[in-house]
Formats: sequence, C-alpha cells, structure tokens
Amino acid sequence: MGFDPAYAGYNPRIKKEYFGLASFGKASELILRHVLKQIQNPIDFLEKLKHANNGSGKIYIKVPYFD
Repeated sequence: MGFDPAYAGYNPRIKKEYFGLASFGKASELILRHVLKQIQNPIDFLEKLKHANNGSGKIYIKVPYFD
C-alpha cells in the first residue's frame, strides 16, 4: 500500500492522501523513498512510523543526500 496525494495513476493500492495512522494499520516493513526530506517535523513522523509497525518492524529510508 502506498500514500501519495499527488499520485496521478490508477493503482488502487496507492491512496491519494498523506500517510496517517487512521487510514493505515500495522505493518512489519515500511519503505520511504524521498519522503523524509519533505516532512516538516521528521522526528514526529518517525515516531508515527515506529507506532505503525509496533516498534518491531523494519523501516527502509531512501534519501537523496545526507545534508
């Protein structure tokens, strides 16, 4: 399942909205690709991800650079 409010395709597994715990559930793995750089408060966002996978799953984060 993916979340992207700007998504222009027709894949039903991609929700045209921002990630939120209310519309999600629990997952054992989460993948972020060029998302973290767009988040105003990344620490709070990472805490939400931790909650979304019960604090025991894997979170893969891809960023374009480390600055």
